[in-house]
Amino acid sequence: MTQTPFGARRYSDHLVAIACLLTLVCCGSSSVIKRPPAPAPALPSAARGASTADLGSRIEKPAAPHEAPELQSVEAVVASEPGAPLVVLENPPRGDDMGGLLGMPSGPVLVVHFIDVGQGDGALIQTPNGKSILVDSGPPPATNRLLRYLSDLELHHIDLMITSHPHLDHFGGSVAVMRELTVGAILDSGYVHETPEYAEYLKQIEADKIPVKIARRGRKVTVDEGVLLEVLGPEEPLIHGSRSDANANSVIFRLTYKDVSFLFVGDAEEDTEHRLLRGERSKLKTTVLKVAHHGSAYASSDDFIRAARPRLAVASYSKNNVYGHPAPPTVERFERAGVHLLGTARDGNIVMITDGTKIQVFTVPRGGGPYGGARLWYPGRPAPPASAGGGDPNAVIRKVDVNHASINELTRLPGIGQKIAEKIIEYRRTHGRFHLVEDLSRIKGLSKRKLDNLRPYVECGPGVSP
Repeated sequence: MTQTPFGARRYSDHLVAIACLLTLVCCGSSSVIKRPPAPAPALPSAARGASTADLGSRIEKPAAPHEAPELQSVEAVVASEPGAPLVVLENPPRGDDMGGLLGMPSGPVLVVHFIDVGQGDGALIQTPNGKSILVDSGPPPATNRLLRYLSDLELHHIDLMITSHPHLDHFGGSVAVMRELTVGAILDSGYVHETPEYAEYLKQIEADKIPVKIARRGRKVTVDEGVLLEVLGPEEPLIHGSRSDANANSVIFRLTYKDVSFLFVGDAEEDTEHRLLRGERSKLKTTVLKVAHHGSAYASSDDFIRAARPRLAVASYSKNNVYGHPAPPTVERFERAGVHLLGTARDGNIVMITDGTKIQVFTVPRGGGPYGGARLWYPGRPAPPASAGGGDPNAVIRKVDVNHASINELTRLPGIGQKIAEKIIEYRRTHGRFHLVEDLSRIKGLSKRKLDNLRPYVECGPGVSP
C-alpha cells in the first residue's frame, strides 16, 4: 500500500514534555508503517475547494480494520510492564513522593497539545522525529495566544496544517500562522464557505503556494515512521441538508502511534456520526477522543461513544460561553461510559505524551505557557479554578541534574531542544560543572524567560559528566 507523505522541512529541535501526570497503559501489537519512496507532487491551487475531487492526489482504499487495543486501567504511576495488571491509586501521593513514583518514556514519544484557544479548536501534534501538525487554529481573538504557544515551543515550521471545516472558530488563526511560520501542506475538508475570512484564507494559501489536499475517507498519510494518519471523513457524496453542512463535512481522522490512537472529529454532529457508524465501526476505536463540536448536545451520541470507546476525551470551549458548551447531556453520556473528560476552559492547555504504550497527561492553566506551571492531573482530581496560574512543579517530576544529564534527558526539559542540549554538554566539556542554575544563562539561545521556566525542573549536582 502506498502512503502519502507530506511536508518539505523537518523541525529538528522537537520538544517533548517534562511532566508525567497520568499514565494509561495498553496492550497489543504495534503496526509497522513503511516510509514512502518519494514525496507527492505539489497540487495546483486552482483545484482548491473542489468538493468531489481530491486535488489530483491519490485516495487510498481502506486497509483491513485496525483494532485499537484496550487500555487496561487508569492510574497515576507508570506500570513496570505494558499490559500488566494495574492498581488505580484512589489517593495518589503528593509532592516529592509523586516525583519518585512517576516515570518518563525512555524512547521516542509523540506529543499532542490541546491548546486553550477559548471558544474554538486548536491542537498541535509533534511526532517522534520532529514533524509538526496543526489541527485547526482557533478563533481570531485567540490568534496571539496560539502564536505565543507555538513560539514557546520554538516552532518555525508546520509540516501539515489541517483545517477541519471553514468556520471561523476553527480556522480563525490560520492566515496568521501562514504569515508567521512556514507551512508544508494543508489538508482541507474541501467544503466551500463563502465568507470574506475564508476567501482571505484561500488567498494566503495561493500566495504562499502551499500544496492543498482534500480530505476524503480512505486517505492514509504517513506522518512519521510508525505514525499513521487515516482520514475517516468526509466521504462522497458530501452531507447536505443537515443542521450545518460545514460541520457535517468536517475532516475526521485517527492518528495512530503504535498501540495508542487519537480521534479528531471536528464539529461533526448526528448526521456524520450515523454515517460513520454505518461504516467500519472498528476504525472509530480510539484511546483519546477530541470531543466533537465543543461538547454540543447534538454530537457525541451514546452509540458513537460506545463505538469509539475512548479512555480519555478532551473538549475545547470557553468559560461561560453563550452556547452552553459542553452541554450537560453530553457530559452525562461520557460519564455513563466511564470516560474521563477534560476541558480547556477548566483545565487550560492539555498536553499528552505517549511512547505508543503509555499516555502521560498534564494540564497547564492559561498563562503558564506550554509547560510552565504544569499541574498534576489524575482521575478524580478537582479541577483548578479557571484563573489558576501555576502549580507545584516539584510535584511533577524529579529535578534533572544538568551536570550529569544526557541529551535525551535535557531535551525533555521545557524550552530545551537538541541544539541547546548539545550546547549545555559542550559547555560542561569546556568549562566544567554548572555551580548555579543561573550559570545556564551563559548558554547561547537560552533566554531569561526560558531559564525562568526551567528553574523548577533542574539542579546543579556535584561533579560533572563529559
